[in-house]
Amino acid sequence: MSSARDEKVWVAEAILRYRSKREEVLPSTLFAEQPWEALLHLFIADANSKRLDGHDLARLTSTSPAIMSRWIKHLNHANLIEGDGHGEMDTVLVLNHRALDAIELFLAQMQELGEEFTVVHSGRKAADGKSV
Repeated sequence: MSSARDEKVWVAEAILRYRSKREEVLPSTLFAEQPWEALLHLFIADANSKRLDGHDLARLTSTSPAIMSRWIKHLNHANLIEGDGHGEMDTVLVLNHRALDAIELFLAQMQELGEEFTVVHSGRKAADGKSV
């Protein structure tokens, strides 16, 4: 795995950690984005040479198998994953090139935002003139 890919995996993992943290303080029903989380988990699995099936995705996203099956069908019809187009939970699923490219672009943009935030934040001064 390349260094740039390592950084994108780190960003994807950070997004999932962030999502988990906000669910610790607010109801999880406010943040139901199972297909997005499934795509991030598939991206991370691919980078680590691991494969996930529908059962894995249901468990990782805290989604019922019936709902994940519907999302798998939708993601397949949206041409984002390869594997089973019928929502079968035992089939190994992977992101296709279109999804990989889109997710890598998004993660690069998130990384840039993080770097921008760091630069802006490191240059801020508190009311008493000290760096924040």
